[in-house]
Amino acid sequence: MDRIYIVAIVGGLFGGLVTSLRLIVPVA
Repeated sequence: MDRIYIVAIVGGLFGGLVTSLRLIVPVA
């Protein structure tokens, strides 16, 4: 029943990781 919340949290963490990696190593 909480799959939506889990997906949202995982997606947010993954998005933050990707953005941080792009800031550290700009590979557009």
